[in-house]
Amino acid sequence: MFPLPVLDLTDEQLRRINDAFSLLFSGKTNNTGLGVLSGATTTVITHPLITTDSVIIISPETLGFPAFGIQPGDGQAVLTHANSAEPFRYIIVG
Repeated sequence: MFPLPVLDLTDEQLRRINDAFSLLFSGKTNNTGLGVLSGATTTVITHPLITTDSVIIISPETLGFPAFGIQPGDGQAVLTHANSAEPFRYIIVG
């Protein structure tokens, strides 16, 4: 067993940590978003959590959503797709 460090936290800090874990355990995370494909053949998703190692899961909001490819980078991901303006939701993992 490893010794646990003693943290000197205020009641407010403990409350904020508790609130964050409560939101996390109920599925509320800050790694999601909503977008619309641009009227061109590429759409850029900008989010500070995106890295080259991220997996971005796209959930189309319409049946007419075109096939696409996605290339994550630092702070953004580029979707390549047919010329369309369809709404979508996304989640960033990693």
